[in-house]
Amino acid sequence: MKIRDRPQWPPIIAEDVEPLSYMTDTAYKDTRTCEEQLIHDEQLAGLRTAVLSLSFRERIIIKDRFGLNGRGKITRADMARKLSTTKERVRQIEARALRNLRVHPAIRERT
Repeated sequence: MKIRDRPQWPPIIAEDVEPLSYMTDTAYKDTRTCEEQLIHDEQLAGLRTAVLSLSFRERIIIKDRFGLNGRGKITRADMARKLSTTKERVRQIEARALRNLRVHPAIRERT
């Protein structure tokens, strides 16, 4: 379809639209404001940076345990089978990774 073939919509006249009515529409109530979205994106970028600073095993455990990989959360028992280790060892690695994340500059500056 060429640009000139597109249908022409009538212009919206200011009298036809109640001022700021789009802000109270129910479709927009559940969405974030621009400021909230910006803060969320910055926090997510900081989290990604911090997770990338972890060791390979720590990164796998944190991503899978907390569902950061998009596949949902995995139990310690499942992680132990995946890594051929014990649940206790997974717990220890997870605890060390969480300690490292708490002190990471990308996380600390946001709190």
